[in-house]
Amino acid sequence: MNNNTTKLSTRLKVLLSGVELTQKPISIGHMIQITGSEGFGILMLLLSMPSAIPMPIPIFSIPFGTAIAFLLIQMLIGRKTPWLPQAINNTTISVSAAKTMLNSSIKLLNKVEHLIHPRWNWACKNKLAYIILFVLTCVLIAPFPLTNTAPALVIFLFSIGLIENDGLICTIAFLLGILLTCFYAVIAYYIFTLGFKATITLIKNFF
Repeated sequence: MNNNTTKLSTRLKVLLSGVELTQKPISIGHMIQITGSEGFGILMLLLSMPSAIPMPIPIFSIPFGTAIAFLLIQMLIGRKTPWLPQAINNTTISVSAAKTMLNSSIKLLNKVEHLIHPRWNWACKNKLAYIILFVLTCVLIAPFPLTNTAPALVIFLFSIGLIENDGLICTIAFLLGILLTCFYAVIAYYIFTLGFKATITLIKNFF
């Protein structure tokens, strides 16, 4: 399989078919092997998927978020090939969770994949974007309610841009990441000045 020409949705369909055939939990390492890529993009996509689409699985946000942060640090220092601890590679996802996230990802990609193509290569190597994603990954790891999905979705979107070498998608994810980071910074400020309970009450009254 030539992963430079094979659509991402097709690679995920192959992965889904394998899960449906074996009906066994699948490890992150096996998912990487089936998708046939050693790039940062596919790793970040697979690791952000459980929290992003469409039913967040909180149990994965801490170990997978930590792994994403580890990858982003490697990208920031200019490492060309990613590396993950074996403990992460051996982490398994249940059959039902794998089916849910893969089906949702494939449906999403089927709708938007025709809009995605290589362009703005320089935007895929924006280190400021990596820093913003790192901040959002720290939020993803934080054990607070309602802090999993939004950061994971931004990371998921940026990962698609990396995989398809689409700098426009990476830029859109970067801008969304800035907005989200500002939002969380405001929340953190209010928690620091007013306290957690008062901030939650304020948010509820606002919405």
